[in-house]
Amino acid sequence: MIEGAAESGAFRIESAQIYVRKPSCSADGGSWSLISPVNGPARIRYGNDRPVRRAAALLNNFDFSCGDPVTRGGGWTTIDTPLSVDAGGRTITFRQRAERPELLPLVKAGLLHSTSLVEIAFDTRDGESDDDLLGFSADVSALCTFAAGTGVSVAMLDLLDGDGAAVRRVVPQPVTARYRDREIVADFHLQRLFSEAFAEYRRMKQAHAPWAKLASYCASLEDAPFLEQKFGSMVMAIEFFIRNCLIEAGQPEDRVTALDFAGLIGAGRKHLGWQVPKHYTTKETTRLLRNAVIHGDTL
Repeated sequence: MIEGAAESGAFRIESAQIYVRKPSCSADGGSWSLISPVNGPARIRYGNDRPVRRAAALLNNFDFSCGDPVTRGGGWTTIDTPLSVDAGGRTITFRQRAERPELLPLVKAGLLHSTSLVEIAFDTRDGESDDDLLGFSADVSALCTFAAGTGVSVAMLDLLDGDGAAVRRVVPQPVTARYRDREIVADFHLQRLFSEAFAEYRRMKQAHAPWAKLASYCASLEDAPFLEQKFGSMVMAIEFFIRNCLIEAGQPEDRVTALDFAGLIGAGRKHLGWQVPKHYTTKETTRLLRNAVIHGDTL
């Protein structure tokens, strides 16, 4: 725990476990160390405890440029405007950070591996804990992962009072991924994505715990530098998706676990009613293609 005071008032930083990097010395003889939380977030409290009315979270690796229409210069525009979406009955507002014009060229050029270009804000509800709000923000970032095609995570969560001043701040340990500027879901479809998929995604996670891995599996598809690894990640994600769908549909878990890829597709046809084209399972096509890609052989 670290306690101190700044111009804005007193603060306290808490973390169950920390990692301290080697101290660095400055020219004036002073020294400083970098402290990172381990296996859990760092929590910062500012001043006296006050009711939290609103939450704001920084998102890593997510960007958008088309928002809600606003009037500007005698006309209207949707370029670089805030975007409001309905996420399971709660309104979330996406906004570009003020530092975005400086950060975006750096991350596109590869000088930065990852950065926060966008923040989200939403009202809190009575009885919600800091962990509840962090979990909700993480679910928003998971849906943004599906839209962006890369791992989107919560970099920092600010809990604000009625005047917009910070009451507490939570700094988690997100899994880092590389920024990707070729999104899967276009900006103008984000409102529909959240209104139709967010509540269902949360329901899936609560109904069957393994669904919580779905976002990370999808995020890993573009992380691998080589085609062989990308293909392997894709096949794993597809198998994971089919197995969980079959288990949710009532199929015995031990039987589903024993199925190979062709057997999973066949079970999807039979028990889920999926219309999968025959060329996906023609003889040994799938197995041979996967082996050819992974081992560098000819098909």
